[in-house]
Amino acid sequence: MNMKPTDRARARAGRIALNVAAAALYARCDRIDVAIKVREGIWLHPDQHDDLRGLDRAALMRAAPRLWARNLPAADGADGGGCEIYCRPTAPAAFVLLDDLAPALAARIARRYSTLLIQTHPGSVQAWIECTQPLTPPERHAVQSAIVKRLDPGAADPGATGGGQLGRLPGFINHKRGGVRVVVIGTPWCAVSRLDPLSLSADRVAASSRMAPQRAVTAPWGRVGACSRPGVPARRNGGKGQGRNPGQTDESAIDYFIACDAIRKSCDAESIIAELADRALARGKRDNHAAATEYANRTYSKALAAVRDDCRRDQ
Repeated sequence: MNMKPTDRARARAGRIALNVAAAALYARCDRIDVAIKVREGIWLHPDQHDDLRGLDRAALMRAAPRLWARNLPAADGADGGGCEIYCRPTAPAAFVLLDDLAPALAARIARRYSTLLIQTHPGSVQAWIECTQPLTPPERHAVQSAIVKRLDPGAADPGATGGGQLGRLPGFINHKRGGVRVVVIGTPWCAVSRLDPLSLSADRVAASSRMAPQRAVTAPWGRVGACSRPGVPARRNGGKGQGRNPGQTDESAIDYFIACDAIRKSCDAESIIAELADRALARGKRDNHAAATEYANRTYSKALAAVRDDCRRDQ
């Protein structure tokens, strides 16, 4: 398809934005599926087209010119242009999608969970939230529906909870919203925790009207609770308090290592302290929020001092 010079310039700019988006997407996804909405009710869908399914980063970039030719308006009024471009992580994938979020709500979610935020048009954001385990399409549908039920009415699109739900592919034009470019916003995957789907069981959803799923922290060496990282102290003499058996991993030490890792990744102090306080409350180390926050502040301060010492030694 021939493109106007102005469209070629837009395509070049879009490819730059797509490169930025691909770096973010493939930091967590091995492969993605791409879908092309030709017009209302007419799709080129990855479930029917093998060449659109399971694209690695190199394959996506090879497909970019063809996708841009579809996305931009056709030259001279010819048919075939102006298509909408969508994507999703290839199943099974450890992600859920929330659609049509206000930027402020999306930012709060991204501070709480490892998330990729995509602005589909000014004032509306899609959030890919990383989970602790891969989900099948039915599982993804259940988790997305549970989260939407916990949000205020209208805070997210309740119709965008299908297990195979597609989100906008950044770098391309959103024709539905006046031709704005879809872009990645914020810092992708910056939070230290991932969403635990098991915290969103039906009985918990029924008992709560707000989004407050328990936060499952994943440290760089694996999921907390099954930690076998060398150097994490283990309790040898039982310790004080119920449930501390000989040989049990020291959760306070895990908190310390989580804080050190998050500081090295430049996560903000507020998110790290909130994470540590939540963990302390969840396992009963502290019985109220004020005490848990005090503990979290002390742990953060020790970790920050240790990281700074490491940096000075490296200089």
